[in-house]
Amino acid sequence: MICPFCHCEEPVTKKGIRHLKNGDDVQKYWCSACKRHFNSRTGTVSYRLHMPEAHAVAILKSRHEGVGVRAAGRLVGHSHCAVMSLEKRVAKAGAMLTLTFDVIFPAVFECDEVYTRVHHNRPAYESPGWLATAVERNSRAWLPFATGTRVDAL
Repeated sequence: MICPFCHCEEPVTKKGIRHLKNGDDVQKYWCSACKRHFNSRTGTVSYRLHMPEAHAVAILKSRHEGVGVRAAGRLVGHSHCAVMSLEKRVAKAGAMLTLTFDVIFPAVFECDEVYTRVHHNRPAYESPGWLATAVERNSRAWLPFATGTRVDAL
């Protein structure tokens, strides 16, 4: 195990298991070099995730299959806000990938623009919540790009 803070190779010792309310168990560690505690989720998408990992996987699978945000939340028993925050978390983790990924794995993306409903329905040109999305054809991986207000150059 490598420490996520100092990235040292020194011995990292196990310091117990934390039993979460949702039923998941998380292994805790202690780094002898930097004297910091961390757990097995530190630095991952599931760090400080307040839902079982099984629910997160079910939400992402249902969204991958084309289920809407509110429907995906209803299927698993979480609000649509929890679904959207999970997607933002996954998108942020995906944005941290290196740019050499596309050289190693060439891919074809389908791009589109969408707008969101904020507080009440508005015409598309008045919406403050525009988003450009890209879907990779083979893996169906979804990459969102927040753009803000609509610009015709988009």
